[in-house]
Amino acid sequence: TTARALCVTLSFVYDLDDPNRWTMDDDDDDHKKKKKNDPTSTGATWIDNDKEESFPSSSPPPPLHLGGLHILTHHPHQRRRQVNNNHNNNHQAGGCPHIYTTSGTYGDHEGPRCWLPCLDSAAAHHRASHELTIAVTGGLRHGLSALGMGEDLGLSRAYLHRRRWDPETTAARRLLGREHVQFLQRIARQTNQQRQQQQPQPEESPPETNAHIIPPEQTGTGTADVVMTDATSVNRHGNNNNNTAAADDTPPILSLDDVNVTSLWCSASWTPLPIRSMGFAVGPFRIIEDSEYFGISAMAQVNHEDDDDDDDDNDGNDLDGNRRDDSKPNLEARHRAHVERARNRGEGIRQAYLAPTFERKHIHAKASRELIPHAKLQLRPLTLEQRQVLHQMDKAIEHATVGVPHRALSLMRDILAFSAYRTSSYLQIWIPNAIHGGSTSGALHCCPEVMVNPFLGGSIMDARLLAPVQTRLPYHQGGRTLQFLQARNCVRGWITAAVPLGGGGDDVGHGYILRLFEALFMSLYERGHGAFGEGGARGGVFFTRRFAADSGLDSNNLDFLPVRNMEELAMDDMAGAVPLDDSQTDYLWRSATNGTESHTSAIDEFNVRHLMCKDVVEVVERGFDKDKQLPSPGMGWSPVFGSYLSATFLSSNASSSSHLGCGAVDMMHPIGGVVYRAMKMDAFRGVVEGRAGIANFVRLVRATFVAAHLYDIGEKKLVLPKRKKKGGKDTQREEGKSRDKQDKEVVPPFVVCVNEILSKKGLTHTLFTRALQNMSGRYRESLLAGTLVDVERNAEDPRSKRAFVDPEGFPNSFVRAASTMYCRVGVQVETHTRDTGGSASSKSTQCQMYAEPVIPEGGIAFSGPITVRVVENEGQFREYEKDLIGDGSRRDWGSMALHAKPVSTPQAQAQASGSLESKSSKGGSSDRKMGTSIFSETNFHQGGYQAIELVRLTNLTPLLWCRVDPNDLYGGRIAITQPDAMFSEQLFYDGDAGAQVDAIRALAERPLTLALQSSMRVTVIHGVNVSELPVRVLGDCLRGSPALTSCLPHTPCVRQHAALAIAQWQNNKGPPSRNAVGADSWLGLDLLKTYFQERFCSNSIVMPVKFSRVVVKNSEAEGRGASNAEGGANAKSSGDDAYDYLDALDEGEDRDLALSRAEDVETEEDEEYRVRSACISAISSIRAQDGQTPEAVTKFMEAVLEGEDAAMKGNIVCPDDELKAEREFQQLKASKETEVDFLDELERIPTPSLSFNSGMLVADTLLALCNLSSWPTVYTDPATGRKIQASGKHPVTKLLELAQLWVDWGLYREKIRSEGEWETTTILGGNCQDIVTACAIIALANLAIFRQCTATKSSEVPGDEEVVKAEYYTNIVDSKPLRNDLTRAAAAQAMTCICCAADRFEVEGKNAVGLLSALEYLLDKIVDEDTTPPLRQTLSLIMMDACTGKVASMQRVGAIGGRNDLYTSASRFFCGPLGASHGNDKGSAMLTTVQSASSPAATAVNDGARRGVRLLNRAGHPKDSTSRELVVRVAQFATRLWRVINGEPPEPPAYPTFGPMNGVCAYDGALRCSMLSLWQWLWPKGCFAALQVQSWRSKEHTPEYKALGAHRVMKISEEEKAAALAEENSLAEIARLVHMEIDRQAWRGEMAVKSYKMYKASGASNSADAAATEQGINIPLPPIQRDAAFKSGGWVASHAQQRRSLALDGGTAVTKLRLKVGGGAK
Repeated sequence: TTARALCVTLSFVYDLDDPNRWTMDDDDDDHKKKKKNDPTSTGATWIDNDKEESFPSSSPPPPLHLGGLHILTHHPHQRRRQVNNNHNNNHQAGGCPHIYTTSGTYGDHEGPRCWLPCLDSAAAHHRASHELTIAVTGGLRHGLSALGMGEDLGLSRAYLHRRRWDPETTAARRLLGREHVQFLQRIARQTNQQRQQQQPQPEESPPETNAHIIPPEQTGTGTADVVMTDATSVNRHGNNNNNTAAADDTPPILSLDDVNVTSLWCSASWTPLPIRSMGFAVGPFRIIEDSEYFGISAMAQVNHEDDDDDDDDNDGNDLDGNRRDDSKPNLEARHRAHVERARNRGEGIRQAYLAPTFERKHIHAKASRELIPHAKLQLRPLTLEQRQVLHQMDKAIEHATVGVPHRALSLMRDILAFSAYRTSSYLQIWIPNAIHGGSTSGALHCCPEVMVNPFLGGSIMDARLLAPVQTRLPYHQGGRTLQFLQARNCVRGWITAAVPLGGGGDDVGHGYILRLFEALFMSLYERGHGAFGEGGARGGVFFTRRFAADSGLDSNNLDFLPVRNMEELAMDDMAGAVPLDDSQTDYLWRSATNGTESHTSAIDEFNVRHLMCKDVVEVVERGFDKDKQLPSPGMGWSPVFGSYLSATFLSSNASSSSHLGCGAVDMMHPIGGVVYRAMKMDAFRGVVEGRAGIANFVRLVRATFVAAHLYDIGEKKLVLPKRKKKGGKDTQREEGKSRDKQDKEVVPPFVVCVNEILSKKGLTHTLFTRALQNMSGRYRESLLAGTLVDVERNAEDPRSKRAFVDPEGFPNSFVRAASTMYCRVGVQVETHTRDTGGSASSKSTQCQMYAEPVIPEGGIAFSGPITVRVVENEGQFREYEKDLIGDGSRRDWGSMALHAKPVSTPQAQAQASGSLESKSSKGGSSDRKMGTSIFSETNFHQGGYQAIELVRLTNLTPLLWCRVDPNDLYGGRIAITQPDAMFSEQLFYDGDAGAQVDAIRALAERPLTLALQSSMRVTVIHGVNVSELPVRVLGDCLRGSPALTSCLPHTPCVRQHAALAIAQWQNNKGPPSRNAVGADSWLGLDLLKTYFQERFCSNSIVMPVKFSRVVVKNSEAEGRGASNAEGGANAKSSGDDAYDYLDALDEGEDRDLALSRAEDVETEEDEEYRVRSACISAISSIRAQDGQTPEAVTKFMEAVLEGEDAAMKGNIVCPDDELKAEREFQQLKASKETEVDFLDELERIPTPSLSFNSGMLVADTLLALCNLSSWPTVYTDPATGRKIQASGKHPVTKLLELAQLWVDWGLYREKIRSEGEWETTTILGGNCQDIVTACAIIALANLAIFRQCTATKSSEVPGDEEVVKAEYYTNIVDSKPLRNDLTRAAAAQAMTCICCAADRFEVEGKNAVGLLSALEYLLDKIVDEDTTPPLRQTLSLIMMDACTGKVASMQRVGAIGGRNDLYTSASRFFCGPLGASHGNDKGSAMLTTVQSASSPAATAVNDGARRGVRLLNRAGHPKDSTSRELVVRVAQFATRLWRVINGEPPEPPAYPTFGPMNGVCAYDGALRCSMLSLWQWLWPKGCFAALQVQSWRSKEHTPEYKALGAHRVMKISEEEKAAALAEENSLAEIARLVHMEIDRQAWRGEMAVKSYKMYKASGASNSADAAATEQGINIPLPPIQRDAAFKSGGWVASHAQQRRSLALDGGTAVTKLRLKVGGGAK
């Protein structure tokens, strides 16, 4: 029902009698069911609204994950340890009780509905004001309290009282609340009953003693924790009736365990919000205040308040202008007063984490003692060591969080032009292994880009993502994820709370709008704060004084954004005022603003990641295997319930998520659903920005937020005030006339949109499009045109009376359909002679372009205008508007005149192809023989030549490069065919990093047939083969400053893609065999090794990685104009030339002089480790044409792993000597300053100098071992002629041994860490270390299988080693205490591969039960009560990967687990280790395509899995001969799987129950959807094994039937069949709607095919030009098939082959050749 206000009260009790028990109650008596406890049960009870479960008190209960509510008594990985140790005093050891909620997303089952019984949707009438009150009672030792949602921090109060007491007092009811007191009474009665049943009375009771309990922590030297009371207090409040106690003057001493504390917390939101914005957490939290918010930001507010005072009182200076001595204490006092007022109002930004064990008893030390007024609390103070540990934990939190949420909230506030934040406080709660906390063990939907856990005014995140104490994470290997997780929670929490959706509450279909808004805010945040040092505040690891921005939009980093601070706008211009964003040329050319060789700017990082996002979306939408016509959600998985990819999810039929019950099932698909929506909306955001402009997009978002606010306060219409005209005698008369014409005046578009949203009570799909069109105006009308009505199969076009087959356009083609736009463009430059009318003629150079859309089967056609950018020599560029036709016809875009001078001349080209004269460095001259290359091993650039200069000699035209759709109007894949020189120019001079990466991918597929556009054809330029120039250009880009002498080095994010592209080029142009020798055979490999040796080797020894560089800021008077080491302005990240890197200066006097004259010295992160990691992955992926890895690669990997084993065994790289320079400078500067101002002291908070954790770097190296395919040497026996494998050690034996050492070391370190965590029960960090062990396990299993598959009897391969046995990996999964999720997931994946590989050979008489055994084991782990929900999802996906042939080739856990970045991990998972391609030859196809020659290990696993799937699918079939025992085993597995899918326990209960049996899928829709996908893949037509066992019903009571285990197989009665049929009939309407939506999606994929068939049937011709008709211009072309080349990403090659085979590529089809011979002389 609709409600305007909701008051919710929750009560929790953590019982001290059994400290492993949580009890909950709420104030809604209508939803409570009372049950009698089983008299035989002995344990604690969890009380929920509709259920009651008991657990034995001898062991702690398992964690309870009830959808949106998660209850944990102990950490899941510590629980088994406590059970095994059997502590007598469990509450003192390692327990960390806590409760927290998850918000979920609209359309799923999760969220507050499990604990807050009200409607859940984004509709405006389902929003209400909320007041939330939580009462928590627990022991004083545990320090429990509640935190959560609210417009401020909320009110909290804690009361101490006795554990056993009678709360029937007026004071208790008044202080604790009547409901909570009644709840405590019920708990006390229940506890007493259970205690009487469990503990029999002894025969002789011991004599009673005085109530003097020895404190359990009494020591000889320390002071115990005690509570002292007087006698009257005991008699009044306690149960002590002994008269001797009253007579004794000594007050009795109570144990700390006899004192409870009840903490009350209350918060509210007066502005209406949906229940998805509700959330809270209960636990022993320690709160830290944000040092920036309560420091420098508070000081800025104090100064702002001082500006309103008189000038004499404001400046605090004397007559001479000097600062008075009394100004400092006054400033400090005002600052303290301001901070204290903010604390009292509940304002500010704070962090909360689970306090360590020794700190928890002090949390409520100052609690009220009204219920024990005469008590005196004496707590033992913390030791020095404990205080140091606590300080280190506080600093670890502060370093990673200070200033991060402040910047995200400020940016969002200023983009919306609001005067205040959504809430006055913001709270970040860090809980280890928090669900949706930002970490994943292998499931994409757990990545923070998809699922996070915000609530109004805060969020809950996983504490394991933090860096370990006294360390820091490299920014691009964990740090960036941590920063953006906090920012995304701020953004999503604000959007969810403030933006309603209209259209009858359709938050399932229209929910993409909220995700689109989030994509916009995050894109602006990423462009402003997305680089290292730009996202935090002073004192944090995300801050550097050189790059960091202040809060809001007051920094240079955000000047390019099309939004302004609201303070800069006049009140009359406030509504929707956004400046224009027509600044497309700002980043046309590369400059120092792109970053430096060691630092990537935020813009470059944003552009590259956007390209990777489109890569992943294209792969998911590609569609193949069982569903070639349409893209299915599962990359070969059978689609769940038949629904296909769509960002709107059945929007034409679905209503709100409340009406759907558990939500739209399609949203829960592990790849489709919310994962696809998140990726698609990030790609669609670029399309909206390109078509409507960022300014208009921001205006629409502002209108939506303004309309929502007006609706919340009761307004129904927005009316702007009339502007007052200045002066004039007839002002009043004019105002009277204006009132008469008020109705005729034009209303601004912004106001129109606000009022329309108000009338619809929220945005809808149609309203969003129309509002965007209204905001953008007629200038962009053609770009935003489209059909908003879903086109059905039977729809008829009124113009042609035929089926409607025209493209839908914007936005339906992007959000309703699931198809990427593919287009090929050809560029040709020709010289034309033009007659001027006289005797003379003139020559002009023309650029001719042709375009052809590529429409695959099941794809859709895109039409409309498109932009072409032509960049000429001498800095000239032009943009032309062309068009695409919706029928898929080839287009002639005409010729465009080029006016600049040619880049090179035929004379220069001819000279370069011959001898070259150059001067030596000493001034002499030397001649080089013709054909001698300028590239050599000793000197790569003799004569000062670079590859870009050589390839430029091949360009005889004025054209530098062309770009199609630079504004991303279509967000698709466009392949341009142009010479290599043009791609090289684009790589080195285009300012868009995305365009640079696109050029890199194109060069990786070169050389194509290269026409040098000259009458003279040359193949050699200065002794270098023209075919080598593309990879030489890529090599210069990768190597950076060592290779470039005059050009700006690329940033690390671009150079890492260059490394991967070199490997692709090498695989495309590799030699036939791995044993090939020669300078040109392994050119790409040599370039990669050269880079690695230059950067990371010294005397052939791999050196430790340096993560930091010291930068020196010179004084402004001594600012330098160039840097000698990095090429002029190359080292500058901005226009400021005052910065120099210290390592670029010579050691000794130069560095000392620079430090002495420096204005500032700071440590920056060196991002070269990113390129290093990519280089290692690229080298490991290099193969010969036979699919084998050269020996040099294996030796290289051995050297790298041995170097890392020696230098980074602890996964921590200590600060080098250069870091000491910063500390010395700060000390020297501090010594010179005699007096420091208070404000200066706040502004000079030093950046922490911490050691970098290199765990991710080691993990990448270990994962790269899976790319190797190094076979043993094979020779031919001269006697028999047979090929024999050489004896001796296998080539990968040493690598396998190194991987084994890393596994052992990782498991040992995890054990040591868990022991430390057990002592404090506070877990900070760990994810960065766990990923090393996980990747080591994956590499170990892969190498073990590879060695087994490629070795023969003559090879030295132990057959009984543990690493090739599944038991080795199951022991890791089952080890006690439980290991972390990443390690367990990796071991489970390795076990699955081992089991499947065991059945790789077809053996007669042997059944392939390896896959069945693996699936049974994984299902057991899924239903295990100690398995966390994210790990359950990962295990289910591993089951699906094994059945679909992906478990060994795609390496889910290694590619996704622990990386917590959707696009980098999804790109590695879907596109392979070498990434995406330009569309032609895909160098990584050799690694992603499973073949016996290139991937023997994956082939062995897939062969065994294929036989296992056949066994599962055919067992029990009438024509199958499987044994009865195996049929029953398959049927039992199917039964358990079916019960789990239906939300029940896998085994039926032993006795009848009268309540819901909640299994692991009862509250996990994503898990249920994954398991259902597995069922549909294995048994699409039903399980034959279960049917056969059910046919044995006549033998049901025989001993043989039970001995086989057939009684455990599911069966169905006639009554159940009738009930199932009735249920199907009740859902018939929903099924009809679903099938209708499926048919709509299918028709969208058939419209292009239907359009071509209609054209062929009509026999019409669209072109009257015979030449154009012969070339296929303006003639509709048929869609291409999704063949093997298209499947592997080679859509350009697939299109070219199919067009050539049908003679539709514009050329002449030659079918016969005839040879004519003339006379005898001829």
